[in-house]
Amino acid sequence: MLGFDVLVVLLFVVFGRQSHDETNALGEVARTVTPFLIALIGAWWISGAARHPMLVRTGAIVGLTTAVGGALVRRFIFDDGIANPFVFVATGFILALTIGWRLAATWLSRRRPTAA
Repeated sequence: MLGFDVLVVLLFVVFGRQSHDETNALGEVARTVTPFLIALIGAWWISGAARHPMLVRTGAIVGLTTAVGGALVRRFIFDDGIANPFVFVATGFILALTIGWRLAATWLSRRRPTAA
């Protein structure tokens, strides 16, 4: 399940870099994604996601903590800028997808026919 959250963060970075006409060279993506991956690990620990990875509440905590924590790590540890619109977009994108994949997975698991 952590892999899906990592994918969310990677998608955010790649789409964001493309929308700003920046290259997606491995080094540049790594520099952009690292603060958010650090925050994601913290978010998993804070939320107890390893115990309850599929709860929507878990997705909300993971998404919000990853977005805000990632922006703070980016600003204060990596000394990169964080404009307010960046924080809003990051939070909306990451929050929507960390909740969204959990909702989709739960919905799909309920649609599977049970063996008789």
